[in-house]
Amino acid sequence: MDDLVTIAEVERRPLKAAVEEVRRSGAPVALTDLAVTGSDLIAVGLEEGPRIGEVLQKLLGLVLEDPSLNEKATLMERAMSWLPDSTSGQRALGIDSRRPRGGK
Repeated sequence: MDDLVTIAEVERRPLKAAVEEVRRSGAPVALTDLAVTGSDLIAVGLEEGPRIGEVLQKLLGLVLEDPSLNEKATLMERAMSWLPDSTSGQRALGIDSRRPRGGK
């Protein structure tokens, strides 16, 4: 809902009208609107835990900027590029590679 409020404020329209317009458009505005789920991310190797939410939030940010990216293949490709197995993926997720993962 915060994203919808931001949209309304930026566009200077009454909040109710702006929210209704966004909902009618079918544009993704929440994690549940994404074409991928936490289960999808776990299936490709991301560990269960807070990082799942971090990745989903980053994906939602991308989709809010460009709703055409809300395709499963596109989002999975982007998420896989962020997997903690790669240094660039760690940076994208804000992960400190020196920090032990999984409590080990």
